[in-house]
Amino acid sequence: KTAAMENLLAKRQWAELSTQFADEKFEEWPFWQRGAGAFTRGRAYVFTKQGEKAEADFQTALAYTADPRIRTTLLASIGSNREILLNDEEGALEAYRQNFETRTSIGGADEYRSVQRAALILAHQQKFDDALETLHRIDLEKTKGHWLHSSLLTLGDIYQLAGKKDKALEVWKKVEGDREASKSHRETAEKSIKTQPESDGIENAK
Repeated sequence: KTAAMENLLAKRQWAELSTQFADEKFEEWPFWQRGAGAFTRGRAYVFTKQGEKAEADFQTALAYTADPRIRTTLLASIGSNREILLNDEEGALEAYRQNFETRTSIGGADEYRSVQRAALILAHQQKFDDALETLHRIDLEKTKGHWLHSSLLTLGDIYQLAGKKDKALEVWKKVEGDREASKSHRETAEKSIKTQPESDGIENAK
């Protein structure tokens, strides 16, 4: 059954997956299949915007998943579902933080995403110092490539939300002018720069 579900997920047949396997009771599945089955159906529920059902399946998956890498992906999915579909910022923060608070360094994609999303949530809550402290769990001096540039874009967004326009522009221009940055990251930086009013020349941040 897990293979059939994963096949439907890969084909983006999310509605069919969530309908066809809607009555599955994962606690009756073989123990080693329960986590994978619940996680797969949960992702289908996310794509069909059924946030409450996705949360339930993700919690089931978490209970039956021991692999640290899969748990990291699960927690990122739980955070995203809570943030976007359930509008539960505190719940999202709780999930995201489990992916980085006990780590001495950030390395995996889901860890990077969790840090970035948590930082932006805190910024939207006007907890700017906490947001910056969270984002700087990513070592911007040592990080390269995609995650460096996406983290810098996030940093610019935090500065913008904090009213530190000049610092935001400085960071975005750094990404825009970096030829090693991806086209999409440079375009995002350019768009962010263009949405800002002309600088008055006064630095409004330390």
